[in-house]
Amino acid sequence: MDFIFDNFQIVILVAGAIAYFVNNLRQAKEAERQARDEPPVEYEDVFGPDFDFGDSQRERGEPVPPPLVPVAKPPPLPAPHVPVSANERELHRQQQLQDRLAEFRRSKAQGREGAKATRTRVAAGKPGAAVVPVPTSLHSRLRNKGEVRRAIVMREILGPPVAFK
Repeated sequence: MDFIFDNFQIVILVAGAIAYFVNNLRQAKEAERQARDEPPVEYEDVFGPDFDFGDSQRERGEPVPPPLVPVAKPPPLPAPHVPVSANERELHRQQQLQDRLAEFRRSKAQGREGAKATRTRVAAGKPGAAVVPVPTSLHSRLRNKGEVRRAIVMREILGPPVAFK
């Protein structure tokens, strides 16, 4: 009995929780009973099956566009010659590739400069790798953010694994 008086707040909380669950259970059973006893609600058709919605354009006096006329389909294109044997198929594929290559070369030649001029321009644009001065003193390296980041990454890579620390 001393336990109940010493822990009165806990006893009230437990009793409240039990009452809450019993109340929810009772409400669920009541809702289930009402759903079972009442017939399902049928919604009334407000407009009715023979309601005429009318044409709003005609009521406002606006002109109604004529109905769309179906467009005749163009005749199908004739099927290209499809080779039957494997050799004919391969020759046909090679001919298509050759035609595409010739078309590509024509379009390349029609460009501003052509392939040779492009190659020389690109080669002239790359005199060599850019030389970046590397700071030599520790003080100048610590002032450079890139060098500090590089040092942190190198320490992570070359240092002992985190699991062993």
